[in-house]
Amino acid sequence: MVSRIERNIVKEILRDCRPKNIQPNENFVMYVVKLFLLDPNWGITENLLTSRANVQTFVKYMINQLGSKDSVDMMTLKMQFYYMWSTEHIQDVLTNNTSSLLAKLSPIKDQICLIRRISTEEDMDNLRRLIVVYIVFLSGLGNAMRDEVFLEGLTAMKSVMTEEELREFCTIGKDQKETQLKELSKIVCGIRLFNKYCDKGGVGIPDLAEIFKSAVKIVRDEMDLILLKVLAKVEYLTKLFEKYYAMRKYGPLYFMESVFPSHVEKGYIEFCKDQLIHYRQYEVIIRKNIESAEALINKVTEIEENINTLMEHIFTIVSTRLAVPVKIIFPLFNRLSDLWTDLQHQMILLTRHSNIMSNLDTYSKMLSFNHALIEDLLREEYVLENIYIVETVDCCLIKYKDLIDIVDLDDYENVHLEYLGFCCYKLVESNGALIPGITDIGVAVYNGKFYAFSSAEAYHCFKLKPQEYINRVLYLARKKPQLIHFLMLDKELLSVSNVKKLVGEKLYVKKSTSVKVQTENRYVVPPSKDVSYKWNVWDLKREVILMSNLLNCKTVSTQTVKSHSTNALSSQTVLQKCEETQTTIDKYTSVPTPSNFIFGLRGRKDDKQFVLELTRPVAE
Repeated sequence: MVSRIERNIVKEILRDCRPKNIQPNENFVMYVVKLFLLDPNWGITENLLTSRANVQTFVKYMINQLGSKDSVDMMTLKMQFYYMWSTEHIQDVLTNNTSSLLAKLSPIKDQICLIRRISTEEDMDNLRRLIVVYIVFLSGLGNAMRDEVFLEGLTAMKSVMTEEELREFCTIGKDQKETQLKELSKIVCGIRLFNKYCDKGGVGIPDLAEIFKSAVKIVRDEMDLILLKVLAKVEYLTKLFEKYYAMRKYGPLYFMESVFPSHVEKGYIEFCKDQLIHYRQYEVIIRKNIESAEALINKVTEIEENINTLMEHIFTIVSTRLAVPVKIIFPLFNRLSDLWTDLQHQMILLTRHSNIMSNLDTYSKMLSFNHALIEDLLREEYVLENIYIVETVDCCLIKYKDLIDIVDLDDYENVHLEYLGFCCYKLVESNGALIPGITDIGVAVYNGKFYAFSSAEAYHCFKLKPQEYINRVLYLARKKPQLIHFLMLDKELLSVSNVKKLVGEKLYVKKSTSVKVQTENRYVVPPSKDVSYKWNVWDLKREVILMSNLLNCKTVSTQTVKSHSTNALSSQTVLQKCEETQTTIDKYTSVPTPSNFIFGLRGRKDDKQFVLELTRPVAE
């Protein structure tokens, strides 16, 4: 069931893909979106207004994924989608094939239905020719353009429909004509098949059973060859992870540690994990196709036996009577025609499965598989000191009392192991490495489900907190959606679709060791002064107290839920203007300074004083 929000997201993704020249299949985009939205941490709800930002982030992420040509995850998802879509609609292939055949023969059928009257012998022959051609091509009993095939079909038709019945056929309506043509085709088909069985005809009729056997052998050989190539790559990658994800023991506890060499990048390790998932998925699909081919073989064998039984029954009836009533023999011919049609359908289905395998192989060929690097890593030795290494051989010999021997279970061959029998513990601890479980050491039962483990130590770690490991598998599937259908986790993820936090944060303890370093020359590093060094321990204690007080502080921020409901406010400001003013300007001139001298102020008793002007005259 497609929800409204999923449909809207798919439309938005397809719309934004067009400008980037990305042309994904709409049904595939819907398939991928459904898988990714099983993770509630995307924050996408039915209320598009409140989760609009999350939707835009999700759409952008999906477009990047769809546009990535080297993404192993998307290749695996495309493979899953193509196979699921092809198998779910495989019956449509038969319907489409029948519709296509009827469409091609519709001009002949319309021409037959248009004939209303037979006036001459030539008209009679013309109508018979049209009917025989239509019947032969519809039943797939040879090429009606060949004279031998046409004459045999004409003889069979004359034995069923006389001239009077043919004249009456022309007078009925179109719907009745189409019904009678269908019935006539089945009867004539049965007669011709019986004639071939009696060695009295059957010209141009292919031996579908033998053709199918030779074709299915070719298809099976091709599937087996592809399966061997895939298994070789799976074996390489599995050995790689079994070697470099090894069980370790610290005291009484076991744990798994990655010991990849330092020159191997983490991105390449994750790429190999995704490749292993891809090839494991491809392996499962090939095995399902092989099972489908085996089912087709059994079906064809059953049809062949039914045809032979029916032929013998018809032969017994015909050989013991001079004339056989129509109500007895015609239903048998109809049944024989139906079996022939079923045989044709098996051939079409085999062709379809062969096409599916050819198309799936194109996805696998797009991946680059570095044989040389993986072989070098498998040959490389690693040594870890002061760590007890658990040997894989010894792990297989250890058995816990609470592990059940799978042979002791009822119908143990059909016991369903969770995660397709892969080790749950190593799957989550390695973050996606598919390591197969070993059922020889027994299987664990938890909540009525059976789990297999690659070692007894892995089971020992699982049984301490089983629900946590199960939740971690679901958490991993959210991060790697290609695991959802591969490990059949869709129902479990749907049941926890409202739970955002499936597992708690894992605490990593840093290991410390005492290391001594000696340089060749003690004057290599120039002396320097550490400004932040404090010799007084109380200064250090004071800083610790200040930092511990920060733990009681809290940064608070508020955000309205419906931020789209706030009003947009605006304000208008007046920009400053550049103004200029004119002021007076001081000017200066060079003129003589006035100077006067009063004569007779001292030493005289009379009033004969006078003023002498000493000002320098202005020069002309």
